[in-house]
Amino acid sequence: MGARVEAARVAVAARVAATARRGAGTRWIATAALLLAALNLRPAVTTIGPVLAETRAGLGMSAAVAGLLASVPVLCFALIGGVAPRLARRFAPAAVVAVATTMTAVGLLARALAPGVAPFLALSAFALAGIAVVNVLMPGVVREHFPDRIGPMTGLYTTALNLGASVSAAVTVPIAHAFGGWRAGVGVWALLAAVAVVPWAVLARARRGGARSVGGPPAVGGPPAVGGRPLWPSRLRGACRRRPPFDPPDRSCATARRGRSPATSGCRPPPRTSLSAGCHRCTGTPAYRPARPACCSP
Repeated sequence: MGARVEAARVAVAARVAATARRGAGTRWIATAALLLAALNLRPAVTTIGPVLAETRAGLGMSAAVAGLLASVPVLCFALIGGVAPRLARRFAPAAVVAVATTMTAVGLLARALAPGVAPFLALSAFALAGIAVVNVLMPGVVREHFPDRIGPMTGLYTTALNLGASVSAAVTVPIAHAFGGWRAGVGVWALLAAVAVVPWAVLARARRGGARSVGGPPAVGGPPAVGGRPLWPSRLRGACRRRPPFDPPDRSCATARRGRSPATSGCRPPPRTSLSAGCHRCTGTPAYRPARPACCSP
């Protein structure tokens, strides 16, 4: 036990020293990259619910496929998330996040232009695959770039994540109304993802330019090791990997359907519904459910 604690202390000291060598400029870039990445982790999911009726009408999507769409985030997080640590060990974590964020930006923009149901589902999965990779790597990125401020930076990252989910759910319907339909409300978030690529590309280039010191921080995605054996029990890691498919389906499905309106032609969801969904994401208070408009069938 003493050897494990000492090894953990050495690893933390090495990460602090490596962070000090990078300089304050790199830390500010890492902060911006972390916040922008967090803001992009939920809009791909939370923007569908408020405009689900228009999306189904525009694409000819059945109720069964709409239900499948709600489960796509869970499947991507479960199937793709486990690949992220291997990618981070083989390549620089910043480079992996930059590529994954680019996937998200391209997927969000392309799915807003999708001509049918199958391309829409495939491009949604493509965007969510990038989000799944970033979601898994973020705790390791915090540990690598902010080893002496893990708690505050984790809180800041979590706040930005919830802010992205809340704002995207709240303004999707107003954007859709202002710019002519659900495609604008869904596709506009590709711009935010594209902006997030820039600081991650800068970090990746800085990481390639600097030589890795011997005995530096451990690879992102895996715990410190003693004698080639991980500090964390393998059973615990296995349980954490198996949990996503079973833990968040109710939350993900509720997120995908929150703020939706009746799927009838000529009936649009009131902006107040979308704003209520955003408030619910931010505060956890019950979401407002408006009265069914007269134009909507029972």
